[in-house]
Amino acid sequence: MLQLKIKLGRLYEYLEPFIKQLEEISYGYKASKDHHHAKEDGLFQHSIDVANKMLDIFLENEEKYLPRFENEKTGAYQTRKEKFLFHLALTGLLHDIGKIAVYQVETAYYYVPFITSLKNLKDSYITERENKGVNYINSTHLSGMVFGIILERAGKKYYESFLYDFQFITMMLEAIHLEHYKIMVDNPILHILKKADGMSVAEERSEPFVQHDEETKIKEIDLAKLYAKLFNQWTRVSTNYWFYTGEYFLVVNPALHKKLIQQISEHVGQPVHEDRVIDELIEKGYTEERITQAQIRLPNGKVHNFSVIKLKVNSIMPQEEIESRRLSKVELLTENREA
Repeated sequence: MLQLKIKLGRLYEYLEPFIKQLEEISYGYKASKDHHHAKEDGLFQHSIDVANKMLDIFLENEEKYLPRFENEKTGAYQTRKEKFLFHLALTGLLHDIGKIAVYQVETAYYYVPFITSLKNLKDSYITERENKGVNYINSTHLSGMVFGIILERAGKKYYESFLYDFQFITMMLEAIHLEHYKIMVDNPILHILKKADGMSVAEERSEPFVQHDEETKIKEIDLAKLYAKLFNQWTRVSTNYWFYTGEYFLVVNPALHKKLIQQISEHVGQPVHEDRVIDELIEKGYTEERITQAQIRLPNGKVHNFSVIKLKVNSIMPQEEIESRRLSKVELLTENREA
């Protein structure tokens, strides 16, 4: 706990009640039957270890996991960083709490998992038999659900503080829910959790931690070509958020552009920053510039300003396809490149 206290500083006072609740609820439980941290306090020790490692991973590469917003003031970024740090630690603490339901408990006393503790129940013990319908994979569903119970018990100070943020809670719960599944979405908490959990297990088992080189994985994918492919698919199913000028396809930013970046991230299996994608679009000749403010005359005659990415038509779609689809044109009046 000392390491968490040092890394979190003033934020630790908000986390400490959660640690005490975790210690009470997880008392006597292993993190796994025989795979890792297979001792009576294994679940608690593993949870603390993962929380520590999640903070380490983030602090070693802040910009990757929490990039600054354009023109974001230092104070606003610091608040966002503190919220992120706190929810990383809370995710590590609670990510495996649902494993309690995997085991059966033999006791002569009234005991309800997640509600009461085995700490003060004499002659009670956890059996090696597993409950039907609950296993290590789907226990993550329970881990997220138990957050509500723990929040009610330990979260008063947190709930009333600047740290409480529904967006971060949503990210945290999504990460916990998906951690044991081979699914990756654009959620930095999930990426950090998977890495920290793997590191904790490998370290306890005295094994090397092996992780696929994320940068290599991205480099193996032609992001510009993938962007163009996904955009082409979009034009087949919707007429929204894009225009055709005859020379360019205009991708409206952020309405469609953000969707395409998210789809690319899901395809790659980790967050991909839009700047990287746009860099490749320029490098490989799909566009000549970055996001541009354009004045467009629509088919109904009205003129509107849009923030767009101009994709060269011949790099997206064959001319015969354009002709067969009879795409309606808009007129590009003026444009001013963003600084």
